[in-house]
Amino acid sequence: MISSSKINSNHALIFFLILQICFSLSIKAKLPIWENIPPPLQQDVTSAISLGDDEFMYRLLGLRLQNLGEDNGQQTSLAKYDYKLLSQWFYSVSYLNSYSSYVPATVAFYYSQTPRRLGAIYVTEFLRQYFLAEPERRWRWMAHAVYLAKHKIKNLPYALELANELASFDIPDAPLWIQQMPAFILRDMGKKDEAKNFMLSIMIEDKNIPPQELLFMQDYINKYLK
Repeated sequence: MISSSKINSNHALIFFLILQICFSLSIKAKLPIWENIPPPLQQDVTSAISLGDDEFMYRLLGLRLQNLGEDNGQQTSLAKYDYKLLSQWFYSVSYLNSYSSYVPATVAFYYSQTPRRLGAIYVTEFLRQYFLAEPERRWRWMAHAVYLAKHKIKNLPYALELANELASFDIPDAPLWIQQMPAFILRDMGKKDEAKNFMLSIMIEDKNIPPQELLFMQDYINKYLK
């Protein structure tokens, strides 16, 4: 014979099971709302939390930066990101490690894919400032900034400004094409005479240009700057 206490416990179990099912069905269609980019940690707060281990904090926050907008199993379009606030993350995380390329690579190759022009400008300006802090080691990121200005932002005067800034630095062991970039953009702007004069000035001033580079520059002038 089944006791009344056992029957009551079974009823209670069924009751709570029904409540669980009803609750699950009620929240099934409700997704969490993404509140956009959270404010980055201030430098003094970051230093306090890291307890002197900036490398650990750099990796932790770098991973957080890489996955912003991917919370709760959702994927957020880069078009919805607040790039003004996001750019603060770029600076606040990158200062923790001046040698790693993790943050600039994330910015240049991932966050630059935003369809919003203003977002691309924030990315480009970060790469510019990142380069200016250590030009000899970071010239590649400035070259990428020139590329974004030309092809993503589609602003040739802006691209020329960046290219001229990059070419103005004497960077040992850097490839010659970073000095030639202003000429390439001047040609795209239809200013062939200025582009030609720029190329010729490089050929005159630099006495150590390899023969194959000289041949390229002469061929470029003959083909595209006549």
